[in-house]
Amino acid sequence: MNWRIMSFMIITAMLSSIGCESMTTKQKIGTGVGAVAGAALGTQLGGGSGKTAAILLGGTLGGVVGYSLASMMENSDVTQMTEGWDTELDKSVHSQWVNENTQIAYESTASSAWIVEGNWCRNYQTSAIIDGKKETIEGIACLGDDGIWRKPK
Repeated sequence: MNWRIMSFMIITAMLSSIGCESMTTKQKIGTGVGAVAGAALGTQLGGGSGKTAAILLGGTLGGVVGYSLASMMENSDVTQMTEGWDTELDKSVHSQWVNENTQIAYESTASSAWIVEGNWCRNYQTSAIIDGKKETIEGIACLGDDGIWRKPK
């Protein structure tokens, strides 16, 4: 990849979040990463002046997708999802809530916990109804020494 294209991708990522004081750090990172990934994909498409258009379009669309994904789940939703996980270790935990700010409805289930390298861990599945469409994420979270559930390294 030549230096002009790389420079353009970096500038696109930086410009995608300028003037957006209301964006959270998570949203800015999501927008930037999405813009860079989209621009990188755009470098693989088109030729000549069409390549420039593909980079611009890829960067723009990637930024929008990155922002959307980062915006889906706020910190309060993560807190709501993991509530009760550390007190009911021997049981599956189920919760439902609606985010008051985004009006997104969530449903989450975590399996009974087990110990991995001295930390309690759970499988979880969380679904959200976004614009009438159900989106689901699955993963593993482990309880850290600070009392916060995180994806294991």
